[in-house]
Amino acid sequence: MPAKNNYQLESTKTWQSTVNQYDGFIIVYPQYNWGYPAVLKNALDTLYTEWQGKPVSTIVFGSHGGFQAELAMSLVLQGLHMHKLPVNLSLTVPLDAKNLTDIIASHQSDIDQLTQCFEQLD
Repeated sequence: MPAKNNYQLESTKTWQSTVNQYDGFIIVYPQYNWGYPAVLKNALDTLYTEWQGKPVSTIVFGSHGGFQAELAMSLVLQGLHMHKLPVNLSLTVPLDAKNLTDIIASHQSDIDQLTQCFEQLD
């Protein structure tokens, strides 16, 4: 059973090895139709025990922020028993945006807080 680390596919074993190399994660993803991309869900669902207890923050972006996708992803991360940190960002990116630098710069204080959350884990 895959949930018990009995992985058969080489790609899953490689993904497991990659995930195990990290102490925590910042997941950056777009909001699509009020949800998260299927490829992200698949990447998370491919493993199980490897995620448990690992700290995680999310940065979701979309033309209307990312509240709905963040809500849905929170349930997934809870189901994986990850430790969700208190700083998680939702970035509104206008459909006509050509330069993301200004949008990211406007959230610099949030990004600094996110950095501090991970630094305090040591």
